[in-house]
Amino acid sequence: MSVAIRMTGGLHREMTSDLARPHPFAAERAGFVSGRMSSLSHESRLVLLTRYHSIPDDQYVDDRTVGARIGAEAITWAMQAAYYGRPAREGIFHVHMHPFTGRTGMSGVDRRELPRLMPGFQSVGRDAAHGIIILSLDHGAGWVWLPGSKEPVAASTVSVIGKPLGVFERGGRQVSRERFSRQSFLGRDSEERIARCTVGVAGLGGGGSHIIQQLAHIGFQRYVIYDGDVVEESNLNRLVGARSMDVPAETPKLHIARMMIYGLQPNANVRGFAGRWQDNPEPLRECQIVFGCVDSYQGRHELEVTCRRYLMHYIDIGMDVHGEAPPVIGGQVILSSPVSLCMRCMGFLTEAKLAEEAARYGGAGARPQVVWPNGVLASTAVGLAVDIVTGWTGQALPYAYLVYDGNKGTVKESVTLRHLNIPACPHFSESDVGDPVLVEL
Repeated sequence: MSVAIRMTGGLHREMTSDLARPHPFAAERAGFVSGRMSSLSHESRLVLLTRYHSIPDDQYVDDRTVGARIGAEAITWAMQAAYYGRPAREGIFHVHMHPFTGRTGMSGVDRRELPRLMPGFQSVGRDAAHGIIILSLDHGAGWVWLPGSKEPVAASTVSVIGKPLGVFERGGRQVSRERFSRQSFLGRDSEERIARCTVGVAGLGGGGSHIIQQLAHIGFQRYVIYDGDVVEESNLNRLVGARSMDVPAETPKLHIARMMIYGLQPNANVRGFAGRWQDNPEPLRECQIVFGCVDSYQGRHELEVTCRRYLMHYIDIGMDVHGEAPPVIGGQVILSSPVSLCMRCMGFLTEAKLAEEAARYGGAGARPQVVWPNGVLASTAVGLAVDIVTGWTGQALPYAYLVYDGNKGTVKESVTLRHLNIPACPHFSESDVGDPVLVEL
């Protein structure tokens, strides 16, 4: 069984800021964080951290033989939190920080003391996962006790879904610095950051094929991709990697994407699914960034909801052609991140659009598509993703709505963002994180 841990950038900042505060007598601080468990596959689990709980100064015990010792009152509170978190299967994780940079782990004192907390948490929160998280100034590690387990599972990754993205893992693979020397401006460790990120692409047609090609060139190694279509003659004007011979051969678009990735990254890990992502959604939860290259508003809505539930950045692209004299090419690239403004907040998704689309379901017909707008939109989307992973621009804004005018050849920020006065997204809340929970009334 493997386990991954994920949190938002805001939650990570809240934890590290609190844990870095000096204590009147303890050498370090500790805290608790709530987490909900979801499935990634039959043999892997995802823990989504939701809320941080600071321990008051007076609940520490003055014991100079250890970095920090918390008293019975704090432990009792944590057990009560595990008990009351049962409807959402929300467990409790002990967290503290080591004040250095680099990889971290449990010290001898940690290994001796902290596991003793777990049986108590498990006794009151039997259906939840509980555990230990240890942070350094630039890394993180975790150990998870799954329901009914007496032994912990070391987390394969601890991900911080912020900007820049943090993916901390136990092992790592060597990356050729010479190969990526021309993109060294992205940061000292950008190659490793990119290689550790898992990206999802839903739809491998005109826009998705461009995205796959660029991600592979840049150095992304881990993919979860979806498309159930085969190459048709009408695809050849825009499907990157497709050849004329793929039409009579009815080559799956999934195969085209795989070959594109492996041709540039022979050691890549590609999980491909010939169908809609909704038919096999659990693998998508492995991603830190998901690209949506779908045609419908409803499809975009469903992808965004899933990305919000499982704490993933969502980047949407789309284009269309309107009018006749002359035709107008338009498109958009939207970044929707957890605990930030969503596509409804930004005015792109509306009930009217969803209702209109539902009313003409099955009668929309094929939409015009050409290769160069898809290329512009895909390049812009990949640029957003690289900035999320590396933070090279220094811009911290966790959302974006960029509008493409194909007739003028411009990409500009949507005017709707200039008039937004929304301090926080009202459409998604903390209770929406993780698997939907049915509560008996």
